[in-house]
Amino acid sequence: MKDYIRLLNEFESFPTLCHWFRLIAHQTWDRIRFARDHEGLKMFETTITQNLLFSFAIYKMKYGAPINMYEARNERANGNDIEFWITLQDGNQLRLPMQAKIMYSGSKYPRMDHVGQIDSLIDYAKGIDGIPLYLLYNSQDSINFLRYPDFARFSPLEIKQFGISFISAHFLKENYCNKSFDKEGKPKWKIPSFFDLHPYHAAPWNNLVCHSEATDLDSFLSYLNLKIHDKLVGAKRGIKFVKIHPPIDAKWKPLEFESELTSDKNQLGFISPGDFDALPTPKETPEEQKEKYEKFNPRFLISIDFRKNESNLSNSL
Repeated sequence: MKDYIRLLNEFESFPTLCHWFRLIAHQTWDRIRFARDHEGLKMFETTITQNLLFSFAIYKMKYGAPINMYEARNERANGNDIEFWITLQDGNQLRLPMQAKIMYSGSKYPRMDHVGQIDSLIDYAKGIDGIPLYLLYNSQDSINFLRYPDFARFSPLEIKQFGISFISAHFLKENYCNKSFDKEGKPKWKIPSFFDLHPYHAAPWNNLVCHSEATDLDSFLSYLNLKIHDKLVGAKRGIKFVKIHPPIDAKWKPLEFESELTSDKNQLGFISPGDFDALPTPKETPEEQKEKYEKFNPRFLISIDFRKNESNLSNSL
């Protein structure tokens, strides 16, 4: 808790996006740990994602940050799917569709094992000239780190920055998707653990905003910790900055704090069915539920535009 208070004080003294992302990652780590340590409390991907959206709305309202949020008009959009648009100071825009996954017991991500889901994410990214990522929500008992030399150089404060991290979907597909077999000999996911992916393959999510001065693809990808994989295959994958900024199309509607009590009932979704444990509603058949969770169909879009920043909110640490 002392480390969290320290980050909070730093943020209040210098409320940059970088400091805010660091604070939220630390908070997410502690929230998951709190829920897992108390019987009867549950924490799903949708819970954390909605907490992030609310925090974004508060941050924008208080500090005038260059952030806009949107919700899909399609009610069947998946609450675990999210898309980031990051426009750098020179006008380059990078689009990052993300599939959110939370860590479970055994420090693993069992919900990655969904047939077709990762391929759908990668195909979606190709269609928008984006980089497909998995957004990971993490927490660990601190005693676990004593067994892993890779974390020896990290302080407890630094470790909790992995409370929210991201990793290349291409890396996961080529190293874990269908790399094991079930009892019938059919291929299935080799489920990775937190320690399989961190700290070398996954990056803290604060890397999305703590280095906004990077304007070329190579340097930006190096800050995102994607140089290990996506940078090497960028040419053949079609990964590039998007120079043209088309208006938000009709499939999105603004997601704003001021209208939360008077807008459509599905605004923010709260804790409505959106996690994998939800039973099919009368309006959705089991086949429709299956398609909903195997097809990448982002529920939320978050746009961060550093060109509009006039208050040093994007400064690096």
